[in-house]
Amino acid sequence: MPLPVGRGRRAPGKGPPEDSASKVAIGNARTLLWALLILTAIGFGGCGNYEQPSLAAGSSSNSPSAAASFRLAANQSAQAPSSLWATELQKLATQPYAGALCPNAMIPASSDGSPPPFRCITLNFQSIGDAPAKLTRDDLQLLEGNNAVPIQYFGQEPASVGILVDTSGSMESKLPQAREAITQFVNDLNVQDDLFLFAFSSQAFLLQPFTTDHGAVLGRLTLLYAQGETAIYDTLIDGSLMVRHGRFDRKAIFVITDGFDNASKSKKDDALKDARQINVTVYSIGIGNSNKAGSSAWLVRTFSRDTTAVDMQTLNELAEATGGKTYNVPIAGNGDELKNDAAAIAAAISNRYAVGFVTTNAASNSLRLQIRNHPGASVKVEGASITVVNLADTPVSNALSR
Repeated sequence: MPLPVGRGRRAPGKGPPEDSASKVAIGNARTLLWALLILTAIGFGGCGNYEQPSLAAGSSSNSPSAAASFRLAANQSAQAPSSLWATELQKLATQPYAGALCPNAMIPASSDGSPPPFRCITLNFQSIGDAPAKLTRDDLQLLEGNNAVPIQYFGQEPASVGILVDTSGSMESKLPQAREAITQFVNDLNVQDDLFLFAFSSQAFLLQPFTTDHGAVLGRLTLLYAQGETAIYDTLIDGSLMVRHGRFDRKAIFVITDGFDNASKSKKDDALKDARQINVTVYSIGIGNSNKAGSSAWLVRTFSRDTTAVDMQTLNELAEATGGKTYNVPIAGNGDELKNDAAAIAAAISNRYAVGFVTTNAASNSLRLQIRNHPGASVKVEGASITVVNLADTPVSNALSR
C-alpha cells in the first residue's frame, strides 16, 4: 500500500510536491554542496601556487629536515609571491603610516596655552670596537647656551626589515648556523621593527608576513629546508616589493646566501634597479670562497659541483648601490663569525635614534649635544644645526639642517 503523500514526501513515480518550503530547502542544500566542493578544491592544491618539497635522495621521512619539509608542505606555510600579494599587500596598503619621528612624546603645554616650540632630530650613531654599542637616554645631554634642555622623547627609529635566507641544496650543512645567525640578528633589532621572512631556492617563499612579533619570525626558522637551485635576483625583487609596503619609512633587507644565482628569470641589474628605486638598504652575509669571483666562478660552481664559491661581487654591488654593507664568511664553522656579522648588521639597522625636546627659542643655533660613554663614536644629526661633542674625544660633527 502506497504511503500517503504528505509534506516533504514523494509519491511513487511522481516529482517533488509543489511545496515552496521544500524548494527553498533543496536550493540551499545544492548551494552548500557547491560551496563545499569549491573549498575542498582550494584547500587541496586547487590554487596551484605552492611548491611541494620532496625528499632529497637517500633521506628518510623520519629525518628532521624531511619532517620540516612535510610540515611546510602540509601546512601551506611557504607562500609563493603570486599567491600572497593579492591579499597580503592589499592588507599592508591599508595600515596607517607609522614612521613619524618622536611618537607619543610627552610635550608640556605652554603657560599661555600655545603649542610649545617642540623639535625632533635624528641621530645616526656609529660606535667603534668589537661589540656593537647602543645609545641610551643617559648617554646624552642637550644644552642651549649654558642651560640644560630636557629631552622629552628618546627612542630608536623603527624600521621595516625583510630577511631573505638561501635554502638551496648547497646550504644543507650551513642551515643550523644560519638559523643561529638570524636568531642573533632578530634579537638585536629594535623590538618595534616590522619583520618578514623569505626562504629562497629555485624561487622565493614567504614563511612569515610582516609582523612585530619577533618570536613568530624565529618560530618559522624550523621550516627551513635545503633543496633546489638559487634565485637570488628574483628573491631580491620580491623582497624589495614586499618591504616597499612596510609601515615604517626606514627599510632594510638582510640576505644570507652561499652561492651564485642560477635560477632567476630576472637579471642582476633588475634587482639593483628595484632596490635603489624603493630606497631599501641591503645588507648581506656571503658564506664561501670570495676569491672565485666573476663569471668563471659561476661556471666552476655549476659544472664541477663546487659549492664553496659565493658571488661576493654581486653582494658588494648591492651594498654599495643601497648604502648597506656585506660580510664574507669563508667557512660557516661553528657559526660564531656568522652571528657576529649578523649582530653588526642589526646594529647598523638600529643605529638611528629620535630625540625630541622643547627649546626656549625655536630659531636658536646655539644647541650642543654631549655624548657620554662612547669614546671614538661618530654621531651625525639630521633635522637641526647642532654641535655634537663626544666628551671622551673632541667634537665629531657639526651637521647641517636637512
